[in-house]
Amino acid sequence: MNKESKIEEKIVASYLQALSDRMVMDRSFYHPRDVEIETIRPEGSDLEVRAYQQNGLWFAVAFAGKANRPLWNHKFRDRAALDRLVQVTVEDRKGHMEIKQKRQDERRQFRHTLKVGDILYSSWGYDQTNIDFLQVTEIGEKSVKIRPIEQKVVGGSTGSDNVVAVPNKFTGPDQVKIVQPGNVIRMTSYASAYPWDGKPKHQTADGWGH
Repeated sequence: MNKESKIEEKIVASYLQALSDRMVMDRSFYHPRDVEIETIRPEGSDLEVRAYQQNGLWFAVAFAGKANRPLWNHKFRDRAALDRLVQVTVEDRKGHMEIKQKRQDERRQFRHTLKVGDILYSSWGYDQTNIDFLQVTEIGEKSVKIRPIEQKVVGGSTGSDNVVAVPNKFTGPDQVKIVQPGNVIRMTSYASAYPWDGKPKHQTADGWGH
């Protein structure tokens, strides 16, 4: 695949992600607007439950955090059944929040070990595999500057190339990126970069992509 095709695929992927984000409905979409809504926000959790009665039955929709997609949307035979599910969900969310807080603490305390000259690779593509190589040009406490570099084909088979990085052969400008645990760098919504071990990586050969 040539560079122009790679750029076009990145643009399409970004557009599809943005379109998907815009299609998310707000919370009021999931319940009637002409009934009295009881909003339940259990203490110590990030849960919001919107409950209402209709035709003698209870209905409720649960949301977590800032999400507009519901955790669940159920009908109940009575209020006691609704309250039981809310309590179970509260306990589940508390566990989720504890795990989330632990991960946030780990990220705050994390310090990467990347060095100037280190090379990373990113594998991405839809119905095909593309490899990008990047080289660290400057380091900070939690971030690095990286630049894309050339690659060369060192073997392969029908429809597949084995490629390696060509250090210091830069093909684009510096980018500043935050380094995540494991020395991983999130490049886009659909691709991350990882430390390269020097071994060839497989990608779809020119003319075999979609």
